[in-house]
Amino acid sequence: MSTTPVSSFQDNSALDNLIATASPTAFDDVSAGYTVGSLWVDSTSNNTYVCVSNTKGAAIWKNQVVSSVPSLAVDPATPAVSDMWYNSTTASYRINVPSTPVWTTKTPLPAGRRINASTGSSSSALVFGGSYAAAVTATSALYDGTSWTAQASMAAARYFLAGCGASSSALAIGGSPTALRANVELYNGTSWSNSPSLNTGRNALTGTGLSTAALAIGGNGAAAFLTTTELYNGTTWSNTASLLSGQYGLAGAGSSLSTLVFNGVGTGYVIVSPSELYNGTTWVTKAN
Repeated sequence: MSTTPVSSFQDNSALDNLIATASPTAFDDVSAGYTVGSLWVDSTSNNTYVCVSNTKGAAIWKNQVVSSVPSLAVDPATPAVSDMWYNSTTASYRINVPSTPVWTTKTPLPAGRRINASTGSSSSALVFGGSYAAAVTATSALYDGTSWTAQASMAAARYFLAGCGASSSALAIGGSPTALRANVELYNGTSWSNSPSLNTGRNALTGTGLSTAALAIGGNGAAAFLTTTELYNGTTWSNTASLLSGQYGLAGAGSSLSTLVFNGVGTGYVIVSPSELYNGTTWVTKAN
């Protein structure tokens, strides 16, 4: 197998079925020993198939007309996904499939931190607050897809906070120490300023949505794990439907109208299960 930055070339050296009497199904998958690039010849219909996904119970086989497959001495530089060819040098059929997603290391933060908040995208991200070197920080940093640069600091240092929005327009919500549990700050791409406070102070919460339409969900209150959810409309926070289970340290993803929360810690300090989905009106449980 050879690779390019965006593709993997897999040949037919794995399990093939060259004497089949029917076409492959979604269940001719990884559990049956097939891999991406496996060949399947249906002698009844004279069709040849190439496996482009061997996901269990959902395998995908692409019908190929072998007589029309080009013969090349060298693999093409930029083949389209599912393109097939015969490599005359290696004497093998080849299929181009999407590469398996992998994590790669990127430029480190200017200063390490934990229990911070972040928002944005993989090419434009903002990280702010948190704790490092036994101190709570107010600093923030911007990632531009290549490197991190220091940005304006928040008005107050905090950790166990939540964040939402974009790298150029973000909210820092709640957190610790206790005096900041209801405090919210707005980042406008240049500086931070105080924004309307939460109705219920908390830390270890999660936040989703935009800087003008956000949810503040759950968290650790004065004496309990909260079910409280608040909606921000760009001007004020108001209570909306409560979570079904009080929890803190939870994660959330989505918008102010559709949010999924998961992996929070609840009563007895155990992970809350199942996940919960907010549909803009109520919370409902979702399968794990």
